[in-house]
Amino acid sequence: MSIDFKQLILRQTAEPGHRFARLWRRFHAHPLALLALAILIVVITLSLCAPLISRYLTKTSPERVQVLHTFEPISTHHWLGTDEYGRDVLTRVVYGGRASLGIAFLAVGIALSIGTLAGTLAAYYAGWVDMLIMRFVDVMLSIPSFFLLLLISSLVAIGPIALAVVIALLNWFGLARLVRAEVLTIKQREYIVAARVVGMPNRAIIIRHIMPNVVHLLIVWATLAASGFILTEAALSFLGLGVQLPTPSWGNMLNNAAHYFYTSVALACIPGCLITLTVLSLNLIGDALRDVLDPRIHQ
Repeated sequence: MSIDFKQLILRQTAEPGHRFARLWRRFHAHPLALLALAILIVVITLSLCAPLISRYLTKTSPERVQVLHTFEPISTHHWLGTDEYGRDVLTRVVYGGRASLGIAFLAVGIALSIGTLAGTLAAYYAGWVDMLIMRFVDVMLSIPSFFLLLLISSLVAIGPIALAVVIALLNWFGLARLVRAEVLTIKQREYIVAARVVGMPNRAIIIRHIMPNVVHLLIVWATLAASGFILTEAALSFLGLGVQLPTPSWGNMLNNAAHYFYTSVALACIPGCLITLTVLSLNLIGDALRDVLDPRIHQ
Protein backbone atom coordinates (compact mmCIF):
# COMPACT_ATOMS: atom_id res chain seq x y z
CA MET A 1 0.00 0.00 0.00
CA SER A 2 1.56 3.30 -1.10
CA ILE A 3 1.33 6.42 1.02
CA ASP A 4 1.26 9.90 -0.43
CA PHE A 5 3.60 11.56 2.05
CA LYS A 6 3.10 15.01 0.56
CA GLN A 7 -0.64 14.92 1.13
CA LEU A 8 -0.07 13.51 4.61
CA ILE A 9 2.20 16.42 5.51
CA LEU A 10 -0.08 19.08 4.01
CA ARG A 11 -3.17 17.70 5.74
CA GLN A 12 -2.17 19.39 9.00
CA THR A 13 -1.44 22.79 7.49
CA ALA A 14 -4.50 22.96 5.23
CA GLU A 15 -6.86 25.14 7.24
CA PRO A 16 -10.26 26.42 6.10
CA GLY A 17 -10.48 30.11 5.33
CA HIS A 18 -13.21 30.70 7.87
CA ARG A 19 -11.23 29.37 10.84
CA PHE A 20 -10.93 32.79 12.48
CA ALA A 21 -14.67 33.36 12.14
CA ARG A 22 -15.32 29.96 13.70
CA LEU A 23 -13.03 30.76 16.63
CA TRP A 24 -14.71 34.14 17.10
CA ARG A 25 -18.13 32.46 17.23
CA ARG A 26 -16.85 30.18 19.97
CA PHE A 27 -15.40 33.13 21.87
CA HIS A 28 -18.67 35.03 21.41
CA ALA A 29 -20.36 32.33 23.46
CA HIS A 30 -18.53 33.64 26.55
CA PRO A 31 -20.25 36.95 27.47
CA LEU A 32 -17.98 37.62 30.46
CA ALA A 33 -14.94 37.21 28.24
CA LEU A 34 -16.38 39.68 25.74
CA LEU A 35 -16.93 42.21 28.51
CA ALA A 36 -13.39 41.57 29.78
CA LEU A 37 -12.01 42.08 26.26
CA ALA A 38 -13.83 45.40 25.98
CA ILE A 39 -12.47 46.56 29.34
CA LEU A 40 -8.94 45.50 28.40
CA ILE A 41 -9.13 47.33 25.08
CA VAL A 42 -10.26 50.51 26.86
CA VAL A 43 -7.44 50.28 29.44
CA ILE A 44 -4.79 49.63 26.78
CA THR A 45 -6.14 52.43 24.56
CA LEU A 46 -6.09 54.95 27.41
CA SER A 47 -2.53 53.93 28.27
CA LEU A 48 -1.36 54.24 24.68
CA CYS A 49 -3.07 57.63 24.37
CA ALA A 50 -1.51 58.95 27.59
CA PRO A 51 0.48 61.73 25.84
CA LEU A 52 -2.67 62.92 24.06
CA ILE A 53 -4.68 62.88 27.29
CA SER A 54 -1.89 64.77 29.05
CA ARG A 55 -1.63 67.37 26.31
CA TYR A 56 -5.24 68.01 25.32
CA LEU A 57 -7.44 66.76 28.18
CA THR A 58 -5.65 67.48 31.45
CA LYS A 59 -3.06 69.92 30.06
CA THR A 60 -0.47 68.77 32.61
CA SER A 61 2.41 66.30 32.80
CA PRO A 62 2.47 63.37 35.27
CA GLU A 63 5.39 64.94 37.20
CA ARG A 64 4.03 68.50 37.36
CA VAL A 65 3.72 69.59 40.99
CA GLN A 66 1.08 72.16 42.02
CA VAL A 67 1.40 72.69 45.76
CA LEU A 68 -1.63 75.02 45.84
CA HIS A 69 -3.93 72.31 44.46
CA THR A 70 -3.26 69.29 46.68
CA PHE A 71 -6.01 66.71 47.30
CA GLU A 72 -8.51 68.47 45.08
CA PRO A 73 -11.73 66.54 44.44
CA ILE A 74 -13.03 65.47 41.05
CA SER A 75 -13.73 68.48 38.85
CA THR A 76 -13.77 69.59 35.23
CA HIS A 77 -10.10 70.60 35.56
CA HIS A 78 -9.03 67.38 37.30
CA TRP A 79 -11.29 64.52 36.27
CA LEU A 80 -9.95 62.21 38.99
CA GLY A 81 -8.73 64.88 41.40
CA THR A 82 -5.15 65.56 42.48
CA ASP A 83 -2.68 63.84 44.80
CA GLU A 84 -0.57 65.02 47.73
CA TYR A 85 1.63 67.14 45.45
CA GLY A 86 -1.19 68.56 43.35
CA ARG A 87 -0.40 66.25 40.43
CA ASP A 88 -3.32 65.28 38.21
CA VAL A 89 -4.39 61.72 39.09
CA LEU A 90 -5.86 60.95 35.65
CA THR A 91 -2.59 61.88 33.97
CA ARG A 92 -0.58 59.73 36.38
CA VAL A 93 -2.99 56.80 36.05
CA VAL A 94 -2.76 56.63 32.26
CA TYR A 95 1.02 57.06 32.31
CA GLY A 96 1.18 54.48 35.09
CA GLY A 97 -0.74 52.11 32.84
CA ARG A 98 1.90 52.55 30.15
CA ALA A 99 4.59 51.50 32.63
CA SER A 100 2.72 48.62 34.26
CA LEU A 101 1.24 47.15 31.08
CA GLY A 102 4.42 47.77 29.11
CA ILE A 103 6.54 45.88 31.65
CA ALA A 104 4.05 43.01 31.83
CA PHE A 105 3.63 42.60 28.05
CA LEU A 106 7.38 42.90 27.38
CA ALA A 107 8.06 40.29 30.05
CA VAL A 108 5.44 38.00 28.49
CA GLY A 109 7.06 38.34 25.07
CA ILE A 110 10.54 37.54 26.37
CA ALA A 111 9.35 34.64 28.52
CA LEU A 112 7.33 33.25 25.60
CA SER A 113 10.37 33.29 23.34
CA ILE A 114 12.71 31.62 25.83
CA GLY A 115 10.22 29.11 27.21
CA THR A 116 8.95 28.04 23.80
CA LEU A 117 12.45 27.62 22.40
CA ALA A 118 13.71 25.69 25.43
CA GLY A 119 10.69 23.40 25.64
CA THR A 120 10.66 22.68 21.92
CA LEU A 121 14.37 21.89 21.72
CA ALA A 122 14.20 19.67 24.80
CA ALA A 123 11.28 17.63 23.45
CA TYR A 124 12.31 17.44 19.79
CA TYR A 125 15.98 16.55 20.16
CA ALA A 126 15.65 14.63 23.47
CA GLY A 127 18.81 12.95 24.79
CA TRP A 128 21.39 15.15 26.48
CA VAL A 129 19.67 18.33 25.23
CA ASP A 130 16.48 17.38 27.04
CA MET A 131 18.35 16.33 30.18
CA LEU A 132 20.43 19.53 30.33
CA ILE A 133 17.50 21.90 29.76
CA MET A 134 14.98 20.19 31.98
CA ARG A 135 17.36 19.65 34.91
CA PHE A 136 18.09 23.38 34.83
CA VAL A 137 14.34 24.07 34.71
CA ASP A 138 13.74 21.75 37.68
CA VAL A 139 16.40 23.53 39.73
CA MET A 140 15.01 26.99 38.93
CA LEU A 141 11.43 25.92 39.66
CA SER A 142 12.54 24.92 43.16
CA ILE A 143 13.57 28.52 43.89
CA PRO A 144 10.75 31.01 44.70
CA SER A 145 11.00 33.42 41.79
CA PHE A 146 9.39 36.37 43.58
CA PHE A 147 11.86 36.27 46.46
CA LEU A 148 14.74 36.00 44.01
CA LEU A 149 13.29 39.00 42.18
CA LEU A 150 13.09 40.89 45.47
CA LEU A 151 16.74 40.12 46.14
CA ILE A 152 17.86 41.30 42.70
CA SER A 153 15.76 44.47 42.89
CA SER A 154 17.09 45.33 46.35
CA LEU A 155 20.71 44.87 45.29
CA VAL A 156 20.58 46.59 41.89
CA ALA A 157 18.56 49.62 40.81
CA ILE A 158 16.83 48.57 37.58
CA GLY A 159 14.69 50.51 35.14
CA PRO A 160 11.37 49.45 33.61
CA ILE A 161 12.91 47.57 30.65
CA ALA A 162 15.45 45.80 32.83
CA LEU A 163 12.67 44.93 35.28
CA ALA A 164 10.66 43.31 32.47
CA VAL A 165 13.72 41.31 31.40
CA VAL A 166 14.39 40.08 34.94
CA ILE A 167 10.74 39.11 35.45
CA ALA A 168 10.80 37.16 32.18
CA LEU A 169 14.09 35.41 32.96
CA LEU A 170 12.67 34.16 36.25
CA ASN A 171 9.28 33.01 34.94
CA TRP A 172 9.73 31.01 31.70
CA PHE A 173 10.41 27.66 33.34
CA GLY A 174 6.80 26.54 33.73
CA LEU A 175 6.08 27.36 30.09
CA ALA A 176 9.10 25.29 28.99
CA ARG A 177 7.65 22.24 30.75
CA LEU A 178 4.22 22.78 29.19
CA VAL A 179 5.67 23.16 25.68
CA ARG A 180 7.92 20.14 26.13
CA ALA A 181 4.97 17.94 27.12
CA GLU A 182 2.94 19.14 24.12
CA VAL A 183 5.78 18.72 21.61
CA LEU A 184 6.53 15.21 22.91
CA THR A 185 2.99 14.26 21.91
CA ILE A 186 2.99 16.09 18.57
CA LYS A 187 6.31 14.73 17.29
CA GLN A 188 4.94 11.16 17.35
CA ARG A 189 2.13 11.93 14.90
CA GLU A 190 1.98 10.65 11.34
CA TYR A 191 2.65 13.88 9.52
CA ILE A 192 5.81 14.55 11.58
CA VAL A 193 7.12 11.06 10.81
CA ALA A 194 6.24 11.58 7.15
CA ALA A 195 8.07 14.91 7.09
CA ARG A 196 11.19 13.21 8.39
CA VAL A 197 10.90 10.43 5.82
CA VAL A 198 10.80 12.88 2.91
CA GLY A 199 13.91 14.60 4.26
CA MET A 200 12.43 17.86 5.55
CA PRO A 201 14.96 19.74 7.76
CA ASN A 202 14.37 19.75 11.49
CA ARG A 203 14.00 23.53 11.59
CA ALA A 204 11.29 23.41 8.91
CA ILE A 205 9.45 20.63 10.74
CA ILE A 206 9.48 22.61 13.98
CA ILE A 207 8.36 25.89 12.38
CA ARG A 208 5.79 24.56 9.89
CA HIS A 209 4.30 21.53 11.63
CA ILE A 210 4.99 21.68 15.37
CA MET A 211 4.67 25.37 16.26
CA PRO A 212 1.16 25.81 14.73
CA ASN A 213 -0.05 23.05 17.06
CA VAL A 214 1.43 24.73 20.12
CA VAL A 215 0.05 28.23 19.43
CA HIS A 216 -3.18 27.65 21.38
CA LEU A 217 -1.14 26.71 24.46
CA LEU A 218 1.07 29.79 24.10
CA ILE A 219 -1.88 32.18 23.72
CA VAL A 220 -3.59 30.92 26.86
CA TRP A 221 -0.34 30.97 28.84
CA ALA A 222 0.41 34.53 27.67
CA THR A 223 -2.93 35.91 28.84
CA LEU A 224 -2.66 34.29 32.25
CA ALA A 225 1.03 35.17 32.65
CA ALA A 226 0.38 38.83 31.76
CA SER A 227 -2.00 39.15 34.71
CA GLY A 228 0.59 37.60 37.01
CA PHE A 229 3.33 39.91 35.74
CA ILE A 230 1.12 42.97 36.31
CA LEU A 231 0.69 41.91 39.92
CA THR A 232 4.42 41.23 40.23
CA GLU A 233 5.32 44.70 38.96
CA ALA A 234 2.69 46.29 41.21
CA ALA A 235 4.00 44.42 44.26
CA LEU A 236 7.62 45.38 43.57
CA SER A 237 6.76 49.02 42.90
CA PHE A 238 4.57 49.12 46.00
CA LEU A 239 7.58 47.95 48.02
CA GLY A 240 9.75 50.60 46.37
CA LEU A 241 11.82 48.06 44.41
CA GLY A 242 10.18 48.32 40.99
CA VAL A 243 9.49 51.41 38.89
CA GLN A 244 11.09 54.36 40.64
CA LEU A 245 9.67 57.86 40.96
CA PRO A 246 9.12 60.24 39.26
CA THR A 247 8.03 57.65 36.65
CA PRO A 248 4.48 56.67 37.66
CA SER A 249 3.19 53.12 37.73
CA TRP A 250 0.11 51.63 39.33
CA GLY A 251 2.27 50.01 41.99
CA ASN A 252 4.16 53.09 43.17
CA MET A 253 0.91 55.10 43.04
CA LEU A 254 -0.48 52.65 45.59
CA ASN A 255 2.67 53.11 47.65
CA ASN A 256 2.18 56.88 47.74
CA ALA A 257 -1.54 56.53 48.46
CA ALA A 258 -0.92 54.31 51.49
CA HIS A 259 0.44 57.30 53.41
CA TYR A 260 -2.63 59.42 52.68
CA PHE A 261 -5.38 56.80 52.79
CA TYR A 262 -7.48 58.64 55.39
CA THR A 263 -7.03 61.95 53.57
CA SER A 264 -8.03 60.70 50.10
CA VAL A 265 -9.32 57.16 49.65
CA ALA A 266 -9.54 57.69 45.88
CA LEU A 267 -5.75 57.82 45.56
CA ALA A 268 -5.62 54.14 46.52
CA CYS A 269 -8.90 53.03 44.97
CA ILE A 270 -8.24 54.29 41.44
CA PRO A 271 -4.97 52.43 40.69
CA GLY A 272 -6.14 49.48 42.79
CA CYS A 273 -9.37 49.15 40.79
CA LEU A 274 -7.45 49.41 37.51
CA ILE A 275 -5.09 46.62 38.57
CA THR A 276 -8.04 44.48 39.64
CA LEU A 277 -10.04 45.10 36.45
CA THR A 278 -7.05 44.47 34.18
CA VAL A 279 -5.97 41.28 35.93
CA LEU A 280 -9.54 39.96 36.13
CA SER A 281 -10.10 40.76 32.45
CA LEU A 282 -6.94 38.91 31.40
CA ASN A 283 -7.90 35.89 33.50
CA LEU A 284 -11.42 35.76 32.03
CA ILE A 285 -10.04 36.10 28.50
CA GLY A 286 -7.50 33.36 29.20
CA ASP A 287 -10.17 30.98 30.53
CA ALA A 288 -12.34 31.61 27.46
CA LEU A 289 -9.43 31.14 25.04
CA ARG A 290 -8.56 27.86 26.73
CA ASP A 291 -12.03 26.57 25.84
CA VAL A 292 -12.06 28.14 22.38
CA LEU A 293 -8.64 26.91 21.26
CA ASP A 294 -8.56 23.47 22.88
CA PRO A 295 -8.90 21.02 19.96
CA ARG A 296 -10.06 18.21 22.25
CA ILE A 297 -13.26 20.13 23.10
CA HIS A 298 -14.23 20.79 19.47
CA GLN A 299 -13.34 17.53 17.77
